[in-house]
Amino acid sequence: MRPTIAAVIPTLNRKASLRQCLDALLSQTRPVDEILVVDNGSSDGTADMVRQEYAGSVRLIENLQNVGSTGGFSQGLGLCFEAGHDAFWLLDDDCLPQPEALERLCQASEKKPGALYGPRVLDPKSGEPVWYRWGNVTLGAVKVQSLALGGMLLSREVVQSVGYPLSDLWIYADDVEYCMRSKAKGYASFVVYDSVVMHPAPAFFRWGRIKGRSILAFPKYRSPDRAYYDIRNWTYVLVRYWNLFSPAVLLGQLRNMICLALSGTVPLRLALRAVRDGLNLQASLK
Repeated sequence: MRPTIAAVIPTLNRKASLRQCLDALLSQTRPVDEILVVDNGSSDGTADMVRQEYAGSVRLIENLQNVGSTGGFSQGLGLCFEAGHDAFWLLDDDCLPQPEALERLCQASEKKPGALYGPRVLDPKSGEPVWYRWGNVTLGAVKVQSLALGGMLLSREVVQSVGYPLSDLWIYADDVEYCMRSKAKGYASFVVYDSVVMHPAPAFFRWGRIKGRSILAFPKYRSPDRAYYDIRNWTYVLVRYWNLFSPAVLLGQLRNMICLALSGTVPLRLALRAVRDGLNLQASLK
């Protein structure tokens, strides 16, 4: 019997993007067996759109309050796990999986079970990789330190052993935390090169260029709250999993924090509070 796969998509006020994601999901060469959308209290008619346009194809959970993208993934994954599915495909609401994306992930997973698998993520405008650059790799699965939650394929075995994404993180670094937790349990992470998901690249402040690369680049956030969660969660992850990270990762995060504070993007007091809260989170989640 073919294993059953459930897709989980948290969403908030991105009706048009969600519609594109669902259409792409329903066009997969390896169909999913259930699609679960977790609506985090959208006010743009998202829930009505799902009910009217995808009746019978999509299961909808409506939260009265926003539990964050991490909370949505955790909630949806829990419901699909309890429903007895064999594997779980996590997608952001602005992910656009190409037709063979899931099929390629499944093929890689069948060859080497007991691991986490993710697609190659490309920016739809530039066609450039969003997370990793590949050199001469053109086929197969490549072992990496971590994967984005959006696009990640998890087996029931992994979820049984590792658990769900940490709802307390809300947004940012939740994917890195889950991969580090999985690695500690013996589950490696792989990117499958010929599985492709389009996803907008995050915005960055960029300064100066040498040989086509920015001399300095640091994240551009839609609000100070998002910067707070990023700094807080990376503080937690780096302290919690320090032995699994290289010093370069820590230095990169410190650089980002300094740039954000000096540029006025994030008030210094907010950045320091984020670090403090990340350390407190480390204590409370032990």
